[in-house]
Amino acid sequence: MNHLCDEMNMSNVVAYVRLSPKYKDFEAHVSEIKDAYPNVKLFTETGIKGYVPAEERPVFQSLDEQLQAGDTLVVWWISALGRDFECCNNTMRTLLAKGVHIQTINQSLSFTPDCVMTDVLMKLVQGYAEAESRYRRAAAEFGRKALRDDPEEWKAKFRGRRADKTRHQKIAALLLEGKTLQVVADEAQTSISTVKRVKAKLSEAGEVGDLRRRYKHHHVGHCQNEGNKQNENKE
Repeated sequence: MNHLCDEMNMSNVVAYVRLSPKYKDFEAHVSEIKDAYPNVKLFTETGIKGYVPAEERPVFQSLDEQLQAGDTLVVWWISALGRDFECCNNTMRTLLAKGVHIQTINQSLSFTPDCVMTDVLMKLVQGYAEAESRYRRAAAEFGRKALRDDPEEWKAKFRGRRADKTRHQKIAALLLEGKTLQVVADEAQTSISTVKRVKAKLSEAGEVGDLRRRYKHHHVGHCQNEGNKQNENKE
């Protein structure tokens, strides 16, 4: 326990784990959590891939809505909150800003809001996130350079594809309905990155607000017309 920070509030302790086919030690990690906190309420995420941000995972969303300042969230390791350090960093900072304590089983680290030691630990997490990002960019550039040395392979890899306008329109409609990125990707049968690109284009064009108003007006008008038809049929 970090003596430079206030002790964790043990009145409300919850734990979060994500079940993954690649996660071979899942049961062992759950056992370790329950051994440390026998009466803990466990939230288990299933059927969600690791690249999905914690804020877009259904079980985590439900958990986050219940968490209040002073509560403690237990995870086996911070990787439960994100696939990479950047996602972990963002989610952890959001929880800490909310006043939630974070406790890991692995290495027994305590992240306490408004704590000097927590600030140090979070700087380390952020440093790893930035290093990870630089490494990915460097690796991508190295790959592009290798392809540029082979013009034919470069053309094959980066000739691009035409945008699927029908699918993009469906994605836009689902986004305007307020659905999460993961739900939109699942319903449109596409990737999260494609959904993000469509959302970014809508935002850059400044059309999101206007489209939402038009969608709402169309939806309300459609419902009113249907209601009028039903009344006419009754008469």
